[in-house]
Amino acid sequence: MPHDTHSVSRQAFTLFNYVYRDAGNFKSRGSVLLSGSFSRSEREKIEGRMESGEFFIAEQIGVTPLYSTLYQYSGGMTDEDHVWHCFEEFQDVCEGDLIDEMSCWGTCERFAQSFEQVGNWNLTLSPHARLT
Repeated sequence: MPHDTHSVSRQAFTLFNYVYRDAGNFKSRGSVLLSGSFSRSEREKIEGRMESGEFFIAEQIGVTPLYSTLYQYSGGMTDEDHVWHCFEEFQDVCEGDLIDEMSCWGTCERFAQSFEQVGNWNLTLSPHARLT
């Protein structure tokens, strides 16, 4: 029986892709690398915890806020800034799929728990809370 050298087992990862879009429609995109994968129902559960199925407070779930990328163009906070980040998609990736340089945030299970712990979104965790 021939040995298939291409069937090397690779660890599964998931990217949580998100964006910060200010009121002027200037955008900054980010991704969180998670170890493991989500089932369809787990993905739907996370999205169900977001405001309107897509908005979240980055600081509340422990992901990097993306505001500062836009600050380099505006010189800091502006009247167009707000507290919400927007979920874009979950992306299944494997070890070596252009993720080698990314740090792993943690497991998919831990990430899901960060959403489960949200009772209400706490706008005051964002530096932009005073602007809203």
